[in-house]
Amino acid sequence: MRIPAVYRRMSKKAQSTLEVAVAIIGILILLLGSLKLFMWVNKLLVLRQESYENTRVSAVNAATEQAAQVDESGFPPLNLVGN
Repeated sequence: MRIPAVYRRMSKKAQSTLEVAVAIIGILILLLGSLKLFMWVNKLLVLRQESYENTRVSAVNAATEQAAQVDESGFPPLNLVGN
């Protein structure tokens, strides 16, 4: 038994619609992940710059020259899923 041409065309349209939907979902996931990554990098750069400026001020104000260390353990971790 052959499938009529009308049903074959509808089947192909449904398949292409489904493929586009899956592609759009994949693109949205990639965009949201990259946005989250860029926001994390921005926050990390701000915290590093603040730490750097604080160590420069303390280096100028210190009577002896000591190497200023930045403790990065308080910096936020990268969480791609959740908060």
